[in-house]
Amino acid sequence: MDRLQKYLIRNMGTNETVNGPSLIDTVPSALLDSFIPGFGLVSRIFSTYFGIDLSRIVTTVFVFAAFLTAVRQARRIFWYWIDANFTANVTILSNDDLYDHVMDWISDHIVTEHARELTATTRRDHPWNARSAITANSKSITNKSGAKMPIFNFKDFDARFPPSFKPAHGTHRFWFQGRIFWIYREVRVSSNRLTALYGSSQEEETIRLMTLGRRTEPIKRLLDECKSRSAAKQRESTSVRYPDTGHGHSYWRRAGTRPTRPLDTIYLEEEKKVELLEDLQDFLQPSAWRFYSRRGIPYRRGYLFYGQPGTGKTSLSLAIAGMFGLSLQVLSLADPAFTDQSLNQLFASLPSSCIVLMEDIDTVAVSRKADGTLSEEEAKKKEEEEEAKKKEKEEEEEQKKSDNKSDKFNKRNAKGGAQGVTLSGLLNAIDGVASQEGRILIMTTNAPEALDPALVRPGRVDMQVYFGFLTRPCARQMFITMFGDDEQLLSAEELREMNLGGKTVVTDETTDALSPEQLAAAKQAKDDKAASVLLLAEKFADLIPEGSLTPAEVQGFLLRRRRAPQRAIDELGAWAEETIAAKAKGLNVVKQIEEARETAGDDTHKDTGAEKKVNGTNGKKHRKVKVNGIKAINGVKEVNGFKEVNGVENGAE
Repeated sequence: MDRLQKYLIRNMGTNETVNGPSLIDTVPSALLDSFIPGFGLVSRIFSTYFGIDLSRIVTTVFVFAAFLTAVRQARRIFWYWIDANFTANVTILSNDDLYDHVMDWISDHIVTEHARELTATTRRDHPWNARSAITANSKSITNKSGAKMPIFNFKDFDARFPPSFKPAHGTHRFWFQGRIFWIYREVRVSSNRLTALYGSSQEEETIRLMTLGRRTEPIKRLLDECKSRSAAKQRESTSVRYPDTGHGHSYWRRAGTRPTRPLDTIYLEEEKKVELLEDLQDFLQPSAWRFYSRRGIPYRRGYLFYGQPGTGKTSLSLAIAGMFGLSLQVLSLADPAFTDQSLNQLFASLPSSCIVLMEDIDTVAVSRKADGTLSEEEAKKKEEEEEAKKKEKEEEEEQKKSDNKSDKFNKRNAKGGAQGVTLSGLLNAIDGVASQEGRILIMTTNAPEALDPALVRPGRVDMQVYFGFLTRPCARQMFITMFGDDEQLLSAEELREMNLGGKTVVTDETTDALSPEQLAAAKQAKDDKAASVLLLAEKFADLIPEGSLTPAEVQGFLLRRRRAPQRAIDELGAWAEETIAAKAKGLNVVKQIEEARETAGDDTHKDTGAEKKVNGTNGKKHRKVKVNGIKAINGVKEVNGFKEVNGVENGAE
């Protein structure tokens, strides 16, 4: 034994080295040195100069990390087993309305209060009537009376509202009705033959709701709660969807919501509105589906809205959707990406109850008539195409030597384009075998005679509604709507601010806080204003020339004078005459000449009655002055698009 010890001392070092760590203790150091190059050298330096054994420290760290990995893996396996055997879950796709209902409810009630990972977005639903948008630091301009008028600044207004928050992608936990729930929000990337063909992938977001238990009843109660809360929140809005034909697949994409438009703001004859609403109400009754099915009638309804542009065809469609709580699916066949196949996919994926709006159907050129013959426009188009092909062949023969096959192929593809929608494909989508039932189809057109008879035959179009020019009863209603008291549209907060500011508004909430004298005075002022508006509305309606102006034109005229009802009546005659004359001449821009009397102190331009007409000014010289960027013509000043005539402010025409 002594001889062996002496041999080891002579060949391996001192006695301390021999009596150091055993062979088993040096194994981890050797393994670490093999995995981490240079670890042995660093370990010896720390051991020699600092007396620290790095191998033991690193080994301990590795063992702890391996333990955590094992625990994490065991936990994953455990939760997978729990998920597979003791949980119920429901998956919701992002292209479904229920997805928005759930996300809104989760964001408002649960996740944003406790979650540590959120997604922040800029709010787009500013409550315009919730508070005043003018701040103390806003810029101002001087109005006609010399007082300073504050200018609305959208940046100051937008800065008042915080961002909206939604749960970030991942897992979130919350409680509902004494039960724990988990929500998994993830994005799936679909990769199939279509995505490989188009060179891009399609992302689809999903959320999965999970709770402990083997029944989905708790999740169903949660979804019912989300739908009811969302319905109450969105009762005053209408969901609008547009088609998306990306990646070789057509589906409806939600474009947002629009405020529900009251039917009183649709200026159509009352008899026509009542007849249309009665027909829709009868069709949407729950018992109507059974009536249709038992008699072998397809449960669908079609309407044709026709008339001049600006008469309210699209507006009525939006108002109907809001009134009956239906989503509005807007479809334009002018998109060259549409084909018969994509159109069939869109109609097959429609909700059971919705409104499909096809605007300006007369502007869409289908390929063939119902009998297979070409229309006159298509015949001309075919002749032009044949002539173009002949010229193209001649050019190809001349440049045959210089052009290669790949160039010709590219030219052919560039000129071929999409085939578009054929008439047979459109008719098959509307009322084919695979067409969705329960939908309401509304087609709008400015030229009904240009439509193919097969498109508007009974069965496809069940009711035709004509939208004409503005009538006097409709003009009266428009004036009352524009200048009447809209306190019923104000929020409780704004009404409170108006009362605190000294302007008393009589509502059900304020009558208790007023004295009998104040209440009587406020009601009298309200009645006087209503009577004044009704009287002016009668005058306005009498001045409207029937059969000449569209509701959109008159509404635009009133909007520019929405704070001056008397001024609107005074200027209606001249404006209507100029507008009708411009339309008769086919002009798109109405050039309105406003005359102003010269001030009494202007000696150089006194009206003597002997001056000739100069530039259509009725004996007044046409004087143009420009001072500091402000133009003045015959005393008419124009500042930032607003005109001021002898101290009277006019809206820009």
